[in-house]
Amino acid sequence: MGEDQFHIEYDNSNRLDFAFGFGLIGDDVEAKLYNLLKTYDSNYYLYSVAEENFDKAFLEVVREESYNLQLIINASFYLNICLRMVNTLDEIMTKIMVYSHLYFNNTTDKVLTKNDNKYKNYYDINIVHDSVSYPDRGTRKNRKTRSIRNDITHDGESLIINNPVKEGSGIYSFVTLDGLKIRNIELYIKIINEISEDIRVLKQDRKDLEAIILKDKHFVKRP
Repeated sequence: MGEDQFHIEYDNSNRLDFAFGFGLIGDDVEAKLYNLLKTYDSNYYLYSVAEENFDKAFLEVVREESYNLQLIINASFYLNICLRMVNTLDEIMTKIMVYSHLYFNNTTDKVLTKNDNKYKNYYDINIVHDSVSYPDRGTRKNRKTRSIRNDITHDGESLIINNPVKEGSGIYSFVTLDGLKIRNIELYIKIINEISEDIRVLKQDRKDLEAIILKDKHFVKRP
């Protein structure tokens, strides 16, 4: 798991907060970038824990001979956390790219717009066409799970399939308990494969972004 995290430290004895062992504190771009790197690493750890727990819960569903609603609820719970953590990692990654760009261009974050889309807007205006090749920010076009994440958050979609089963627009059917078990397993496999693809992309994006950040001598990879 460690190879999929930044594990970047800051080395600058000219900063008093660093010299006294406090890490980087304050509202300057340098400190915010450093703390975002730490935040990404912490949240990637949380994702890994959720994924591990889902794997265990999924196997319990598969191995149970009959339909067991409690096991399905457990698996759906951890799968939902995995989905939300992918979204969280995407958001943190975009912020890291923004603050990296601000830092390397000696710009304060006062240039960010005062709205909920300030990081997206800054990326689309300033980073997309930069001479330095930053990773693409996460969008519906390059994230497999973006649609299901949106459906769960805004449209009330569930990760648990119950009767009646929706087969299409306005079309429903009733299936046996064994059928419900199979439908839920199929849903889990589809979503966890999409999550795995998004995480694969995030892993590569993290490596590419790390290479950019480490060009500054004050940011150092921890062994």
